[in-house]
Amino acid sequence: MWNRIVEAKFGDMKALQFSTDPAADAGWFDTLEVSVFGRRNSLDLQSIDRPNGTYDVVICNHVLEHVEDDAQAFRELMRILKPGGFLQFSVPSPHARAETEDWGYPKAELHGHYRTYGRDLVQRFADAQPGVGILEVPGVDEVTENQQYVYFASFDRHRLDAIQSRLPPGRRAAG
Repeated sequence: MWNRIVEAKFGDMKALQFSTDPAADAGWFDTLEVSVFGRRNSLDLQSIDRPNGTYDVVICNHVLEHVEDDAQAFRELMRILKPGGFLQFSVPSPHARAETEDWGYPKAELHGHYRTYGRDLVQRFADAQPGVGILEVPGVDEVTENQQYVYFASFDRHRLDAIQSRLPPGRRAAG
């Protein structure tokens, strides 16, 4: 998905990525800060130690399921975006079930996941952060050939429209 949305103007953008996910290339941005859980540079997703409006782009792939309060984490991710900025996130297999199942504790047998997301994911995060628009984009993982979903969230409808225009057919899911 990233290869399709990269714009020449990304070069002056400041980005933050949670985990060492190789989805984005540091060379696409002016700066790319990477936060890795448990390391010296680790940021708490539920209380991100950055001022409001710090980043143009925030990337958070396969992380939210590991966070105790994902609604608070989503609000924090949106808080640190600059006006016109966007969040790109994904979670494992959100369309495998109708509703999110949240245990309230990390299950060791599920790699420390607090929950398994369902098709209600978009509404869950739209309810957590009023005014946000969320674009849901289906795709196929080129390695596993499994159906995957990538999400883009922004308060800026024009930004989501610009992203959507560069992607295969998707749909505006909320907001």
